[in-house]
Amino acid sequence: YYKYIEYLIIIISVTITIIASMYKIKHPFWDKQPVMRDKTTKVGLISKNLKFNIKLKSNQKLHINNYSFNKIYSFLDKNFSNNYNINEIYFKYIFNKFNSYNITLTEDDNIIGFIHCDPIDIMYNNHKIKFNYVDYLCISPEHRKNYTATILIASIINMFPRDTPFMFKIDKYKLPFQHILKSFYYVKDLRSLKPKLQTNIERITPFNFYKYYKYTNALLKRYKFRKHYTKKEFYEIFLKNKVLDMFIINNISGHRTIIIGKKNIYNNLSQIYNSFEIDLIIGEVRYTTDVYEILSKYLKNKGYSFISIASIGNNIQFIKNNNFVKSCPIYYYTYNYYIPYINDNDCGFNIN
Repeated sequence: YYKYIEYLIIIISVTITIIASMYKIKHPFWDKQPVMRDKTTKVGLISKNLKFNIKLKSNQKLHINNYSFNKIYSFLDKNFSNNYNINEIYFKYIFNKFNSYNITLTEDDNIIGFIHCDPIDIMYNNHKIKFNYVDYLCISPEHRKNYTATILIASIINMFPRDTPFMFKIDKYKLPFQHILKSFYYVKDLRSLKPKLQTNIERITPFNFYKYYKYTNALLKRYKFRKHYTKKEFYEIFLKNKVLDMFIINNISGHRTIIIGKKNIYNNLSQIYNSFEIDLIIGEVRYTTDVYEILSKYLKNKGYSFISIASIGNNIQFIKNNNFVKSCPIYYYTYNYYIPYINDNDCGFNIN
């Protein structure tokens, strides 16, 4: 009987595979776009971006960089996620960033959708690629099945020359073309931890700014796919506006571990928790349990209940050594640019 069931399962699996290959699922928007597919092999631009003829309803309007920040933030905070809030400091920074685009779609003067993109420089094999990073695509619940997202994506693409590459990230679900990187989020619960004042964590100050600006970029050079900070950008993010936190931990090796991340607020069963989202861990990683002990007690003392982190670069060792719990997958994609699949360990770039 069990042998029969085994054969039946095999037959069903083979049948499904054959049917899937005969009748490929079509994706009306993405099937026509210059995105990574199996036949793409050459690093660089794939083609020319399409130009879209966008048709709106008579009561709809697109607002480009001319809509109230407070109204947009309120819309995102309500609709972007059921589980966490938008970090206002970080969002305001990229919202006002030079050469960024904020496109708002309204219907009867009410916001029904939003999308943002801003320029980022990525180093791949020591070659600089100027991407535009697309984020905060958000649609009101009642408009999510009538191509509203397509209108906003097309609007962003239309804003740029046809040889402009884009990058973006998707949580949980895959898109119908190749991604450049797949990773996972991991979580650690700090609620049972006792808070303790930590003195061996250093922060960015006007006196050590230049030292850690150079040190951070030097450490990032170890990665095939990475971020590179300009001096102005580093100053604005870590010192002037404090968009991201940087913790410099002097651990038992005598060397430094740098942790970059930001605060977010999560909702779980009507309970509100502070979570520290780690973007990157760079520098000394041989003593990650020691680093975790210092960091977790420091964060607990600051009112944090969780740490979340993506499994890329040195983050992977930190996750393994400290028993983080696996959460949802994340996928990074490019639009009109081909890059071979990037191994998690080769990645020194992340945006939570």
